[in-house]
Amino acid sequence: MTNVLIVEDERIAGNNLRRLLAREDYEAECAFTFSEAITFINTKSFDIYLVDARLPDGNGLELISIIRKERPDSIIIIITAYGTIGDAVSALKSGANHYLIKPIDLDELLILLKREMEHREVRVENITLKTYLSSMSSFKNIIGKSAAMVPVFERIKKLCDSDATVLISGESGTGKELVARTLHYSGLRRDNRFVAVHCAAIPETLLESELFGHVKGAFTGAHRDHPGRFEYADKGTIFLDEIGELSQKLQVKLLRVLQERKFEKVGSNRQIKADVRILASTNRNLNEMVASGDFREDLYWRLNVVEVHLPPLRERKEDIELLTKHFLYKYAADLKKPVPAISPEATNIFTDYHWPGNVRELENVLERALTLLEGEKITVETLPTRLRTLNANFSCHPETGDAFLRDRLKHFEKSLIKKVLLEENGNRIKTAEHLGVSLRTLQYKLKEYSIQ
Repeated sequence: MTNVLIVEDERIAGNNLRRLLAREDYEAECAFTFSEAITFINTKSFDIYLVDARLPDGNGLELISIIRKERPDSIIIIITAYGTIGDAVSALKSGANHYLIKPIDLDELLILLKREMEHREVRVENITLKTYLSSMSSFKNIIGKSAAMVPVFERIKKLCDSDATVLISGESGTGKELVARTLHYSGLRRDNRFVAVHCAAIPETLLESELFGHVKGAFTGAHRDHPGRFEYADKGTIFLDEIGELSQKLQVKLLRVLQERKFEKVGSNRQIKADVRILASTNRNLNEMVASGDFREDLYWRLNVVEVHLPPLRERKEDIELLTKHFLYKYAADLKKPVPAISPEATNIFTDYHWPGNVRELENVLERALTLLEGEKITVETLPTRLRTLNANFSCHPETGDAFLRDRLKHFEKSLIKKVLLEENGNRIKTAEHLGVSLRTLQYKLKEYSIQ
């Protein structure tokens, strides 16, 4: 929510303005004197400052330089009943963004605030974009040298300068969103927005409005027009994560967008051009969903113009060493710790473990180990319970047959999940935290093993 500080010597006017802004989803507070304003500025951060030029104990214009020193990116609007040219020039020279004369036209003020916040958002996005462009160059954030990853790198390079729709498939935690971001920030639309939509995380009743927007009055609670993610991603890229979770109704609407490159907001008949590149991902088998009637075949082929399939970590064991070094350096820098060594026993566990949560699970394990580490080496004792138990099982059962190993690992994983779920009284969030995996990975495993 956008925070606003109103500095106004007239209490009734200040409180009325605060209530007006609250109705428009701004969080506003009032200061009625110069000294009160100073206290607010020194103790709390605001996005917008509405400052009266004349205060009973000081000149409001003097607050501009103080605000700029403490909050350089904030928006400052001077308001006064004494609308002289001199005051306006002084305010703007001191660093104010705008100057309004009392009585304030409330509609004009709301339009002004909305425009300034949009400009501010663009400035922040430009900084973020430059950071991303720097970090994504040469795909350095996609780590791997294994034979399984070579075709992935080759395909990504070919797709960067294309505007084709891409379906990114692979198990949870393999890095599908990272590939999507790489395709965007190394591609033709890199100067515009990348908008990620996690379809499974948004309730079905809200997802249509989130994707396509709605107009005022479209449904109960729709008090104003709302731009959807497709509109927000104009001329950029939209990434639809977990596309297999879309309802049949939304599948039909998305198919129309892919066919006609147009969409309609909820409650409107006006068509809006969808100038966006569409990337989608799934950890489900869409071919099976098409066969069962849960996913439209025509939509599948529209999405799957080109597919990038990410192999699970268990099929690219050669990359574990590289990934481990990458995450150790990353989190050692974040935590301001020296990069630790890894004991041979822990290294063997990393190689033997089947990593159901894939690269994300490996990252979580290493971040956890570094956060809790007190010595200079990551040992078996610093690893989560599931990996320590795996080490004990290997010590007792030296058989190395692939089929036997897979069965043992699955049996162990299922037993461990059931045990921790019971300990946490069925709380899935706490269970996922205890196991060191994401909630999404846990839910996938509960379904795989038919655990209620």
